[in-house]
Amino acid sequence: ATGRVPNTGSLALHRAGVALASTGGIATDSELCTANPDIYAAGDCLPGPDRFTHAAEWQARAAVRNAFLGEALDAQRLLVPRATYTDPEVAAVGRTAAELRAAGAAFETFTRQAADVDRNKCDDEREGFAALHVSTETGKILGATVVGHSAGDHLSEVTLCMQNGLTAADLAGTMHPYPTAAEVVRQAAQASVRAGIFRPSSQKLLHALSRPSEHVAWSAEGGIGVLQLTRPKALNAC
Repeated sequence: ATGRVPNTGSLALHRAGVALASTGGIATDSELCTANPDIYAAGDCLPGPDRFTHAAEWQARAAVRNAFLGEALDAQRLLVPRATYTDPEVAAVGRTAAELRAAGAAFETFTRQAADVDRNKCDDEREGFAALHVSTETGKILGATVVGHSAGDHLSEVTLCMQNGLTAADLAGTMHPYPTAAEVVRQAAQASVRAGIFRPSSQKLLHALSRPSEHVAWSAEGGIGVLQLTRPKALNAC
């Protein structure tokens, strides 16, 4: 793709008190208000890199609400997913591994191959993968890439998690219908949970939880003996 650039040169926006950024896009503040407080801008005319239809729609929503409803929505805080509709499809959200390394972030990348997901085996859609970059400090997802059939569709729940501060464990512990291709994302998150569980520091706790004798209680009620077995809370993300 050749990309797109703002086409503002012939609009004489300076006459309306609207300033341009050095790249030719319309300069706005975080609430999409231009240098003229009565004019807002959204979409591909902005100088930012996120020139997507879905980004323009959400910017327009924010601009309208800020302009007419007096809200103060920060458009710069929008998390913009990206999708390229090639074959295979490629989708991503958040920062890449290279960007995270450059920023000195502490993270690990967990990948699930599409060929290992049962639905993909049934549909013979074996090309692709899901990769999640997970913070080793908070467990939150910092970025993700999904490649394969309907990759853009599978990316949406990762975007939801990132937008709302959910962790990879939250995603891994969410039941998905079986068999579905979206399991590729959940299973990538599941890999991050398993990595934490099977670290040496976790082995002592796991060993304790595996002792059934520690969860057995005996009591007498009305002359009748009652044997109560309390199972440890299921590790539903395992």
